[in-house]
Amino acid sequence: MRVLLLLLASSTLAAAAPQNSSKRIRIPPGEVAQRAGQHLPWHTDLETALAAAKEQERPLLWYVPTLAGSFMDRKPEIDRAQLAGPYSWPRLQGLLEESFVLLRHAPDRDECKAYGIERYSFVEPGFLVLDAAGAEVTRQSELTTLHPAWYEARLLEMVGREPERTDGLPTLRFDQAAVRLLRDPELTTEEREELLAEGDADARAEGLHLAAAGCFWRGDEDGARELWTRLVDAYPEHPLAAKAAMELEGHGGLVRGQEVYDTLPPEALVASGAGSRCAPGVYDLAAAWKRGVAYLLAMQREDGGWKDSIYDFGGTDGLPNVQVAVSAIAARGLLEARARGAEDPGLDPALRRALGFLLDEGNLNLQDSDELIWAYTYRAQTLSRWLELLPDHYVHW
Repeated sequence: MRVLLLLLASSTLAAAAPQNSSKRIRIPPGEVAQRAGQHLPWHTDLETALAAAKEQERPLLWYVPTLAGSFMDRKPEIDRAQLAGPYSWPRLQGLLEESFVLLRHAPDRDECKAYGIERYSFVEPGFLVLDAAGAEVTRQSELTTLHPAWYEARLLEMVGREPERTDGLPTLRFDQAAVRLLRDPELTTEEREELLAEGDADARAEGLHLAAAGCFWRGDEDGARELWTRLVDAYPEHPLAAKAAMELEGHGGLVRGQEVYDTLPPEALVASGAGSRCAPGVYDLAAAWKRGVAYLLAMQREDGGWKDSIYDFGGTDGLPNVQVAVSAIAARGLLEARARGAEDPGLDPALRRALGFLLDEGNLNLQDSDELIWAYTYRAQTLSRWLELLPDHYVHW
């Protein structure tokens, strides 16, 4: 059986007709999506922003999307995830506008030198906070995980206030309705519509986004798209409409797997000095495995694969093979968690879907010669490990 499956994992390599297309098709955001984050009163040059900070006696929050000479790939995509994430969350909007002068600016070489914003030591995206006189107060870079409570804690720290919330809701509301719209898998359509009808336009827009995010993380992609589309159509000028459009078009941090709304322990809100990562010791090994499983389950799509990767160094035509490779790695993570005794009820159904996805040759682009080897390599490794851990499940599943 093992030999048969490993042969299956690599059988079409010899039959594939090589085609090396290195073309990268990167579609820019549409008209509504382009407005993400633009509702904030951004300055666009450092000199003007520093003058405003001095005049208003406020700290300056300098969002740095990239810096001169950076080797970072997908700079526009990184910027879009930030604009459609932290800088579109209602929870942060008032705090940003009322407490800071805002600057969105990629520093030139002289500014990088003046503020010590150097490649490798400052990994975009990130931000600096300068006081009203222009002296640096703090900086954060390597912002790989976008979480509302973490960002709020950093901003409140700069204005001498303590966080009041540790939940991950990006909305102003923290009530039963908001929590249910995001997290309640038993919520009926009728109950959801009743909750969405409550409150003013802001509350309804926020509710639509929470409900869409909940659908997405429960694997209901059609439901998520329907709700985000409703948000765009019903409240086209709302900041969350632009965010929703980003998610619908595949540019948002939520569908890309960067944006998370789970509740964090207070210790995780403390700056670690390592970007948005937690300090060592916040989670023990068991908690880390549990949260990792929950994340992988939330990001698995309806067809059993994990589709958040947009890695296209070998050309966009290789993306299906990249996603099969990534799906094999994610599936192996769930396999290992199961072997360690993870008891999440979604684990076995997820593994069944993953196995179907990995064994379906239709998920590959057999004409691509750039990334196909990785799809087969990781798939073979995962199937081999599957046979070691779950040898009987090939027959039953």
